[in-house]
Amino acid sequence: MTRARVFLAPFLLVVACADDSPRYELDGLTVRTEDFDEVCAGSFGYFERRLTWLERETGLLREPVTFYWYLDGAPRKTCSAGTGNCAEGRSIYAEWLAFSHELAHAHLSRLGYPRTWLIEGMATMLEGEWAGEVDGDQTPSVMMHIEDALELDYWNAAGFASYLRDRYGMARLLEYYQASADTGADASVRIFGDVFGDSFADVEAEYLALAVYPRSGSPSCDALAVAWTGETWEHDFVLACDEPGSLGPQQSWNDGDDDKGPGLFSTVTMTIPPGPVTFVGGKYLVSVQTYLEPVATATMTARRPSDGAGMGRGSVIGPRSPIGPRRGDPPPCTRRLAP
Repeated sequence: MTRARVFLAPFLLVVACADDSPRYELDGLTVRTEDFDEVCAGSFGYFERRLTWLERETGLLREPVTFYWYLDGAPRKTCSAGTGNCAEGRSIYAEWLAFSHELAHAHLSRLGYPRTWLIEGMATMLEGEWAGEVDGDQTPSVMMHIEDALELDYWNAAGFASYLRDRYGMARLLEYYQASADTGADASVRIFGDVFGDSFADVEAEYLALAVYPRSGSPSCDALAVAWTGETWEHDFVLACDEPGSLGPQQSWNDGDDDKGPGLFSTVTMTIPPGPVTFVGGKYLVSVQTYLEPVATATMTARRPSDGAGMGRGSVIGPRSPIGPRRGDPPPCTRRLAP
């Protein structure tokens, strides 16, 4: 008796999982809100302006970027380092606070991936906030050998990147970024000399001999300008997500109050006139932040008494909000900015 043989061909069922998260098409940027719906009124304009600034600053034309926006950071399965914020090629997975940093990563991804200090130093230099003060504890030679970004001092990396940009120009720095992609520490040091025309050791020694290290960061100074009138400056903030200029939402506040829900930011610019004031004359950012609920209002005032300028809260209804600028901060909008 002949035994019948039945051959069953493997059957593979592929089901596409539809991503039904809200999708917003901006100029050069697609935004997907992954775990929330309401976007504050000024956010998309800020994203577009940030990309335009980055394009001008680097001289690199924009390429399409997708921003997967999470309220409190991306899950670990998406960003394996566990930071909640990362970029893979031209895709960004992040919360609001990390957008400008990860946007820099996505924008530069076309150039490849050089040493960790340069990748993170450039992104920190180009992000929309001031970096912290450089202390020099991680020297450029030490940073050159670091492989894991979690071991890197981002502020020190950004300080050295800023020094190179100011000394050699952005175009030369980007040339080095691309030329040293996918190289080890020793090769990157050799390429440094080829690109900049000076040895890494000599440049490092001159950098470490500085009396003051460069402070990096690139705050946006294109927020609504509120004029100074006479001896005082005043602005009434209405802190609601649907108000023009409101930015967010953002869940993490680093104050132990995440259970109060997401919050928002609102920022304007103030130009302090020259004169006998505590703050240096120039253009400053003035920001407040609060939670989405309940809606809050704040009146910010500054004045120029004879013994110096003061800045305070004329009245605040709702949760406390920090104010700026801080005494001793340089006017952010008089720093080196793209034309």
